[in-house]
Amino acid sequence: VTALIAGTGAAVSTMIERLWQGPPGAAVSKVDVEEIEARDMSAGFRIVA
Repeated sequence: VTALIAGTGAAVSTMIERLWQGPPGAAVSKVDVEEIEARDMSAGFRIVA
């Protein structure tokens, strides 16, 4: 799974913590975080690929 997340530092940190939890029954073994240059990102959720 790949996620592109933008927001305040606190919001992004919270989302990264939630990625580690995963859905019920999941065993998350790795979460890679890479900071990239900000770009125009509209609010909301969308599937891009």
